[in-house]
This record gives sequence, C-alpha cells and structure tokens, in this order.
Amino acid sequence: MTTSATAVPSKKPFLSSLVLLLVPILLLAGVIALFVFTKGAGLNVTPAAPIETLQFERTILRPGEIELHLRNTSPQEIIIAQININDAIWPYTISPSPMIPRLGTAVLHLQYPWVQAEAYELTLFSSNSIPLKTSIPVATTTATASADTLWSFTLIGIYVGIIPVALGMLAAGRQKSGTTRHDVFDVGDGWPLGLSGY
Repeated sequence: MTTSATAVPSKKPFLSSLVLLLVPILLLAGVIALFVFTKGAGLNVTPAAPIETLQFERTILRPGEIELHLRNTSPQEIIIAQININDAIWPYTISPSPMIPRLGTAVLHLQYPWVQAEAYELTLFSSNSIPLKTSIPVATTTATASADTLWSFTLIGIYVGIIPVALGMLAAGRQKSGTTRHDVFDVGDGWPLGLSGY
C-alpha cells in the first residue's frame, strides 16, 4: 500500500512578498509626512539677498531733464533709495512714492544737464542696496507728437500709398481691349485677372 503526500503551500513566500511591497510604501509615506510636518524639510529658505527686479518701460529726455517710467516686476515691493548717473549720485523726485508695490509703476524725474549724443549709465539702488541698471546709448531729445510731425506722416502716406494705387488704376483703365488673360489687368471691369477672371 502506497501513500502519496501532497505538498501544502507555504505561507512564507506570501508574507515575504507582502513585506517587500509594504516597505517602500511605508518609506514613501514617512518621507511625505516629514515633508509636510517640517514645512518643506528646510527647502523653504529665504534668499540671502531679496529678489528685486525693475522694468524700465520708457525713458524721456527733455532739455535738462531725464524722466524714467518704472514698473516693479519683483515678487515684493521695492523702495528706491538713490540714483547714480555715470558714477555720480544725483538728486531726484519720484511719484507717486519711492515705495513701488509689486507690479506697481512710478515716474522718476531728474534735473540733469545731459549732453546731446553722449552715453549715460543709470543705476538705481533699492533700500536693500540692490543695483537696478539701465543705459541711454545716445542721448537726444525725445520726439513728441506735433502738427508738423502728423503732417509729415500724412504726406508720406499719400506718396507711398495713395499716389501709386491711383496711378496703377489709371494705367489699368487705359489698356486697350486686345488684352489676353496673361495681362495683369482685365480691361472690361478694371479688376485684376486673379480676382475677376477665375
């Protein structure tokens, strides 16, 4: 009489697989908890120097005066403390105030005897001594709109736009009736062949 023994599956491989699955998940949960409860685990460090940026939107030059239009593009407010023009500190006025809020604008006025065609380096210093630089490569009076300027641009528009079109339309109307489809204009209605012939 022979008896056969059937193998009973062991629970050890199942338990070891379960442990191998749970260990990484528990480690990940621990790291996430550490990150949450320590408020970034030391990653929320404020910079040693504040991040301050200023956009110089427009520079206007008038005789004896420089006007700068500024916009604060940094993440916090900026206070303008002083201005340096070609390595010389110069008095200024700023409106509405020296403190420019985030994304706010200000206009800075300088009474400065600038010279035509000279270059100027301007450095604004914030209250944190951060330099904010711009330059004027060639100083010249900023053009403003006037009746003479508008009249000049009107004449240019007439010379470049209206007169050539009028001459082209006159030339098209004078063509003889013996034109072919390869000509530029169709005499019958005055429209270009690309628009009327197809």
